[in-house]
Amino acid sequence: MNIVIIGKGNVATNLQYAFSKKGIACQMVSSREGLDQLPTANVYIYSVRDEALAEVVSQVQGKERALHLHTSGSMPMSVFGADKPHAGVFYPFQTFSKTHIIEDFSTIPVFFEAKGIDDISAVYSLALSITSHVYETTQHDRERLH
Repeated sequence: MNIVIIGKGNVATNLQYAFSKKGIACQMVSSREGLDQLPTANVYIYSVRDEALAEVVSQVQGKERALHLHTSGSMPMSVFGADKPHAGVFYPFQTFSKTHIIEDFSTIPVFFEAKGIDDISAVYSLALSITSHVYETTQHDRERLH
């Protein structure tokens, strides 16, 4: 499996570290440039400000077979629209900082949501690769947590 994280902020930096530490190929790219030429990946994780999410998602084209996830606690999964049929939410319930990298992600809860049964399975497995605290949730529940 290989992952591209779109964004270079606090959450993106910590996720990239967590996946890389587990031996999962993971690359961060800026959300402000070059989205039309993203590297090929199985999973694209959008880790950008809520206000920018829809705009960034709309710029990523031609990746229909990949799984698309965002990390927002308050944004709906529907932001991915019909052109990204494999989509969901990967919401780590933690405050992050680039200056204080989480060394042990195994205690961080991850709440997730996905469109279909195969996507649910994929997101669940992805979350389990970095933490044992994985919970399927709804948008309403995520909003309350957020």
